[in-house]
Amino acid sequence: MQGAAVAQDDSEDGAFRGDRDRAIHYYRKGFLDAALAELEKAVEAPGGTEDYKTNYFLAKVLYDKLIIERAIPSAERAVKLADSDREQSQSKALLKRMSDFFGGVTLTKAPEASSDEGFIHLVDAGGLINTRKKQVFEQMAERFGAKKSKLPVTLYLPFGQYTANRIPFATKKGGVSEILIIPDAESGSSGLAWWVAGAVAVAAAVAVTVILLLPEDQETHTVRIGGQGLPPASVLP
Repeated sequence: MQGAAVAQDDSEDGAFRGDRDRAIHYYRKGFLDAALAELEKAVEAPGGTEDYKTNYFLAKVLYDKLIIERAIPSAERAVKLADSDREQSQSKALLKRMSDFFGGVTLTKAPEASSDEGFIHLVDAGGLINTRKKQVFEQMAERFGAKKSKLPVTLYLPFGQYTANRIPFATKKGGVSEILIIPDAESGSSGLAWWVAGAVAVAAAVAVTVILLLPEDQETHTVRIGGQGLPPASVLP
């Protein structure tokens, strides 16, 4: 009877492990999209939400894909779930890496906006000089300009000064600013004159894939885009 109970626990509460372990394998091979798909299944399965390794690797994959608005909460969960000294060290180092580079801004629907869903057009208003920060920002700006977001949403960008749909804001270490915006009904530069100035820089950034390598794990992986392998590149200091 005891063995049957253990088997039942494995099937009900441990089902996420298969998805998680496949995700880790994909991550180490550089297949980030496949790893993310498996981790999203794992974290939704019974037991996965409270599993340290699932949340830690979910944070890492989201971090590498520059989906920082989801990576930071996942890293914070990993810190809370860490049991051993090694897990504490790993998860805190990951979270620190993000918080030392990215600052938050919460975008909320302005009263005059007709919808809380639309496109967010981000523009560098402070003249980012650091090449690495520019690459990261341009990739993130392209993503939010191409896919609708539902407000309110908290974004994390490299420390600097920006505008979101013409509204200025700044991101700083250790804080989250808040602004009211009107989500745009159109993606890209169609209908946004102020977006044209940054179009060339954003287009150039499309070819740049930014992979954030965590030295504390000493894990190397190759990212494949269109069948071609790209070596890992550390973007953060």
